[in-house]
Amino acid sequence: MPYSLIKTPQFQPFDLPFIGDDIAKIGRIIDLYKVPCTPTGEIWVYGFFQAIPTLFISILKPELIDINIRHRRGRPRKGKRLKFIAAALFRDALISIPVPRWVVFRIYEWTQRIGWYLLIADATEQFAINWMSLAYKYQGCQSLLRNYVHRTGAHVLMGGGASGGPSQLGFDTNISAGFNFPGSLPQPASNGIYRVSWTAEFTPYQNPAQSKLPVETYLYTDGLLSQKSLVLGADFDKQTSSGGGEVFAISAIRPRITAVAKWDVPNKFCYVKSVVSIDREDQSKLEPDP
Repeated sequence: MPYSLIKTPQFQPFDLPFIGDDIAKIGRIIDLYKVPCTPTGEIWVYGFFQAIPTLFISILKPELIDINIRHRRGRPRKGKRLKFIAAALFRDALISIPVPRWVVFRIYEWTQRIGWYLLIADATEQFAINWMSLAYKYQGCQSLLRNYVHRTGAHVLMGGGASGGPSQLGFDTNISAGFNFPGSLPQPASNGIYRVSWTAEFTPYQNPAQSKLPVETYLYTDGLLSQKSLVLGADFDKQTSSGGGEVFAISAIRPRITAVAKWDVPNKFCYVKSVVSIDREDQSKLEPDP
């Protein structure tokens, strides 16, 4: 086989640590990784968010950020003062329901910056904190490798076909380097470990008789489906799914890689808004600052 699949820590029985005695520990981060060697540096976070996923960047080691921290009991408290930078940050959160999901933060101005810190928080629109992670060290791009493809789809009609699926997510390529596209599917041009992450939002097709939302999304590797993620939602009008996985390309015949949605019945359709990112890892992980 020209590749192997790497098990990722999604839904494992452990959490990354939290900081501060005043933080309500009702959420969690399950997995995170960085993609520094792209035109826009990216931080992907897979976690359980009750409110709005938020990333805070600082050139100083953060402790508590300078916003109101609301207790479960008692009056709100003010955190320690800390200068943080977030003006060049873009958060791509397709999914708003409180389930474990991937969220990507794109950082436009500091992809090569060395030695700054970040905090990941779950905050309301009024900047009250539900929970917040430890500070993480970010070292920027330390590699000359540039292998990535970022794809999106905006209100694209998709369906399960005669067999009920699967059907590809992320139809339009925004940026890519070091990838080929046989049969319109991304294929890395060099060996290495590739991280795949996707988020998708599904809405009904205009013809009710032919409308049905998919039931699952998967990592697709040369026809093999893995890393199943359920499609969830409060009602039929909008349902969502997200997932991720790693593929180790190890031979000259490299796999085609993408994310797909799958139906449980044939010949049904829906609209999808999706983001799919495939990035070669540079092996310098994000790590908690001791």
